[in-house]
Amino acid sequence: MELILLCDRLIPYVPWLLNTHQAQIQPCLLHGDWNSRNWSIDENDNLTMFDACPFYGPYEADIYTMPHTLIQSYFEAIGGSIDGYEMRFNLYNLVRLLRCVGDIEHSLWRAETFECLRQLLTYCGAWTSPLVRFPCGRKLPFDKINHPSDVNSKKKQAILVYGGSFCPIHLNYLVVIDFAANALESLPHSFEILGSYLCPPSSSWLRKKIAEKHLPDGHREALLLLATEGTRWMVSRSYCSPDKLSQAILQECDDRFGEGFNISIIHICGIDAIENNTRILSTQYSLAVVDRPGYDSKTLWKEILENVTPDNRERLIWIAPWTGEMRSSTQLRKLLTNVTSNHVTLRQDLRDLVPTSCIDYILEYNIGQWFQ
Repeated sequence: MELILLCDRLIPYVPWLLNTHQAQIQPCLLHGDWNSRNWSIDENDNLTMFDACPFYGPYEADIYTMPHTLIQSYFEAIGGSIDGYEMRFNLYNLVRLLRCVGDIEHSLWRAETFECLRQLLTYCGAWTSPLVRFPCGRKLPFDKINHPSDVNSKKKQAILVYGGSFCPIHLNYLVVIDFAANALESLPHSFEILGSYLCPPSSSWLRKKIAEKHLPDGHREALLLLATEGTRWMVSRSYCSPDKLSQAILQECDDRFGEGFNISIIHICGIDAIENNTRILSTQYSLAVVDRPGYDSKTLWKEILENVTPDNRERLIWIAPWTGEMRSSTQLRKLLTNVTSNHVTLRQDLRDLVPTSCIDYILEYNIGQWFQ
């Protein structure tokens, strides 16, 4: 999704890239896949080309993959190059990369495509979106995970995992995870919290939970990344199951810190989501349940303790009621679809619901359109 958004930003500049002070680049019939494997010299020293996938485009688009000496010879033969061809070569290369980027076996293409887009957008003066601060890819981030203090420490070390729809993220997600972390670091639990991950669900899961239209993965990720800047929390974009994510985090801990530390994974959920989490999350991982207003927590808690297995019961951690201001993604979606709001009013209303770092992005990409 990052690449789609960046391509969307580049598209208005493509005509400008193809126009120069010297001349306008005119389309012509191209070979379409001219590379070192698709041409040869026959016995009469004639150039032979094969395996074409022809289309109309800038004449330069057929030579940008060729060796530098061939490119220079070509320009000499036609009377010289046209200014700016180096950056246009990047544009032609982007077309090739976008054909390849769908192949998940070649993650290098994604990074190369991202870098190509960065160069083009910088050249066009359009490298300004908040989105460009974030890496392209799905690698598990680890930069905000603290090193455990001591192998012999009496404190239990833990990393938190907090899932939710994040459609879109609002302030209470950050407030609740801070509240949970502070509670777990205090008596009687006394954990040493090394870090935490916010984990958005896949679109397929979101479609089941939210009947109305929902936010695409790329926008949800970008808002999450913006919201967690300057905090001690990170965003996992792996879209894997809670168990697989937990295993990946623990493996990364072993690789980074060694196997001498007894680090545990604690998943966090609201009391309204306890039934689903006890069902999908392996009992080897603790589940911290945050009591929230608006629910009959005593009845819910009693029912859970009576109905779950002993293993499930033992791994549950109850966290005292959180009593902050109520905010919800539903409330935010309704605000964003209020067509009577102008940007000034909307910006003021958004300050009460989302981190300030997300407001410009919400307005720039007209996030409300996805819920109409």
